[in-house]
Amino acid sequence: MLLWVAAVAVALAVIVVVALGVVLLTRGDDADDSADDRPTAASSQTSDDSSGTSGAPSDTESSTTPAEAGPDNTAVVGEWYGRYRCTQGASAGRLIIEAVPGSTTQVTAVFRFGESIINEDVEPGSYRMTGEVTDSQLNLRAGEWIEQAPGYTTVDLEAPVTTDAPTELFGSVLSPGCQRFRFLRQ
Repeated sequence: MLLWVAAVAVALAVIVVVALGVVLLTRGDDADDSADDRPTAASSQTSDDSSGTSGAPSDTESSTTPAEAGPDNTAVVGEWYGRYRCTQGASAGRLIIEAVPGSTTQVTAVFRFGESIINEDVEPGSYRMTGEVTDSQLNLRAGEWIEQAPGYTTVDLEAPVTTDAPTELFGSVLSPGCQRFRFLRQ
């Protein structure tokens, strides 16, 4: 009987440790989930129409050689899943990136967002994006809505791309009230 109780206790401990690990992995590094400003957008709740663009010109012409410029657009092609944080709090995101045919820098993308396991108050939505991978940096600019969530605005994204086959994109959401994102390749 004592052996059975010990086995059950060990099994419960393992379950708790695994569950805690899953929660910590899905949380990313956002430690302030209890301080959410809820409910707004993939951007901010203000009536400002800005998409949060950085306004920085793209470096399509460069004097550096391709080896010095870093990875090309194929490095980020694929499906990415993860989390980001804006004024509505932690939200789940899915980013599908495709290379523009005939280009080594240009990409198109679809960004889908919605509730996360720690924030069920996020309305689902999606929009198109365009961008480029230049100088080891992915820059995505928001485009037209596919499915607009009421009260939400689009945001731009940027992340370093330092290898030819990254497994993680960890970058910034470029809009007031937003912070960072972390997506893993699927």
